[in-house]
Amino acid sequence: MKRIVLFLATNLAIALALLVSMRLLGVEATHNAEGPKLTSLLVLAAAMAFGGSLISLPLSRWMARKSLASEVIGRPRTASATRLLPTVGRQARAATIAALKRLASRQPLADKLAAFGVSGASGLKRLSITHPPLAARIAALKASAER
Repeated sequence: MKRIVLFLATNLAIALALLVSMRLLGVEATHNAEGPKLTSLLVLAAAMAFGGSLISLPLSRWMARKSLASEVIGRPRTASATRLLPTVGRQARAATIAALKRLASRQPLADKLAAFGVSGASGLKRLSITHPPLAARIAALKASAER
């Protein structure tokens, strides 16, 4: 739900920025006198922005998989994939936990990393949080490793 709200808010903010820019540049007066209204132009721009976003989201995942020549194993089909899947999962979890512990030991985080180590945010700041606090992520990974 949060992703959908952020998706809609971002696209609406872009349309609003376009509207303000066009009004400041005087495009509205030109379009009202000589052709289509500014509203129809904004609706078209918003439709193209939403459409482009909806196309690029699934495409970017596909392109990443193809460029890395990787394969997503949902259900293992071979004996080697069955053996490999839990091993890779354990190694990935262990590496992630170690990396998060290193980050947690560097408090306060550098500006570049602060978005990934969000903790204690409240009010409107919670809307922009993309990750749970580091301690919660480490605990969740440890719990999933024990299962």
